[in-house]
Amino acid sequence: MSSDGRVARGLHLLLAASLGVSVVGFVVGLRPVERLDREEDRGAARAAASGEAMPATPWWSLGDRKAGPWRQVTSDLSVLRATLPAEADPVPPFDPKSRSTAVALRAQRRAYDGAPPWIPHPVDEQSSAACLACHGPGMRVADRTAPVMSHEPRSQCLQCHVSTAAKRPGAEAPEVVNTFTGLPSAGRGARAWEGAPPLIPHRVFMRENCRSCHGVAGLAGLRTTHPARQNCTQCHVPAESPLPFARES
Repeated sequence: MSSDGRVARGLHLLLAASLGVSVVGFVVGLRPVERLDREEDRGAARAAASGEAMPATPWWSLGDRKAGPWRQVTSDLSVLRATLPAEADPVPPFDPKSRSTAVALRAQRRAYDGAPPWIPHPVDEQSSAACLACHGPGMRVADRTAPVMSHEPRSQCLQCHVSTAAKRPGAEAPEVVNTFTGLPSAGRGARAWEGAPPLIPHRVFMRENCRSCHGVAGLAGLRTTHPARQNCTQCHVPAESPLPFARES
């Protein structure tokens, strides 16, 4: 047999062996892995009693284990959403102080009333899906609440909302002093008579979803007593946007 033939035969044998090892590995990988959680728990208890080193946690049970200072932290979105008040939960009576506190908190993240709020945490800037995960349905993390978006979803959140938690490299700019004065909060809506539905004191452009501030994920001083209603403008009329058929006298 020529040297070329021996080389070709050797390559064929090597390829066949590699293919065989790959098939065996694939079949073995499909076998169910026996969970050892209970045995590990017993082993950890024995190690703690004897002073020996605790066995390492296998990778398949890392998601089920909570240890250290992060044991109270969860990234399960369904759990975070479940901490919000339910629509049927009673709303505390109106308190002018709590409303003033809520309005002041809203104003802290806006250049003026009606401006897009800035983002108080870092963002990855990869997709709007990360923003929608929290601000689509709304959720609560510890004492911080991610409110529902006040408008329809957009594909580029950072076109209007700017993150102040982390600056981009090379984005440092000199401070610019200007005399711009933004609009203050519009305050409470007026009523035609005692007990009548209050007017909407602010513009509703990009605020079409009233649940953003007045729903179950809103601040305590701004929550409505009837969050289950779907058509808010059936009773509440924007004070600065007269109806199309309205005529001035």
